[in-house]
Amino acid sequence: MERPRAVLLLLLGLLCLLEAGSGLPAQSGSLKRKKKKKGSSVELRLLNESQAGSGSSASGPDYLYLALRRYLNNQELTEWLQSYEKRCKSIARLTKIGTSAQDRPLWALEISDRPGQAEAEPAVKYVGGVHGDEPTGRVLTLALAEWLCANYKTDARAKRIISTMHLWLLPAMNPDGFDARSRGNSAGQDLNRDFPDRFSSPPMEPSGSEQPETKAIMDWTLATGFVASASMHEGALVANYPWDGTDDRSTRYEACPDDAVFRHLATLYASTHKHMASPDNAEFPNGGTTNGANWYPIYGSMQDWNYVVGHCLELTLELRWDGAGPGRERWM
Repeated sequence: MERPRAVLLLLLGLLCLLEAGSGLPAQSGSLKRKKKKKGSSVELRLLNESQAGSGSSASGPDYLYLALRRYLNNQELTEWLQSYEKRCKSIARLTKIGTSAQDRPLWALEISDRPGQAEAEPAVKYVGGVHGDEPTGRVLTLALAEWLCANYKTDARAKRIISTMHLWLLPAMNPDGFDARSRGNSAGQDLNRDFPDRFSSPPMEPSGSEQPETKAIMDWTLATGFVASASMHEGALVANYPWDGTDDRSTRYEACPDDAVFRHLATLYASTHKHMASPDNAEFPNGGTTNGANWYPIYGSMQDWNYVVGHCLELTLELRWDGAGPGRERWM
């Protein structure tokens, strides 16, 4: 268990640095793409939208800045990811793991020094956009990808991530909900209540009624063999860990067998985050972490399914309490 824990600690620490509104790791000037290499149409549009002097330099576009510029629509997201795979082809592979209920692609970006090759290295995933109206993870996954591409040759932490694991980034689990600006998918289903549950009958067995997005995540998880994961949400400022439900549906602390590990991981993330562990975090003033069932019990959650069936340690990161998000007005 030590190696998966170390992997998740490293990745969670890096995500803290990419917290929206905080200082971001500077993009290495020597690794910015050269000016003569044209970006995709979405990147050029973002450059044109930027204020004069922003988003580019003499050495070319600053893709990290552009990734944080605004929320990309679904077509723009596809264009950006396809462009990234070409720009950063030595470390990137783009895979469609399935489609949404409205047949939109679910894109997963693999980042490694040997993408697409089987290695004795841990696989880790970040999932954004579980709820369509919570788009912060959509931006942070792109920003993380751009920072890694720009810095992996010169920054020790970026190099370690690229060379010792297979990192997978799924910016939008629920593209239909994002398009409609709704919590659920196009069928109105909350995808974080749609997974097989340990209190269902039989426990953790698919019912056959899972939404296409949920089935795609389950198939991808089982095929890849992830050891660690985090999904990104909004609505609070807290690191949430299993279990999510209780047998009698009461609200109380429900410890899973690896409770100490999960508490350690959640505490590490919250304490590294700029605001999560602050006493000013009114809802969670005592460290910014919570056991899911002790906050409010839910059933059919992704993190509980990942833990039991996927053998994957997953945290649910609630990244914004105000429901606004930086640049929410730039949701176009």
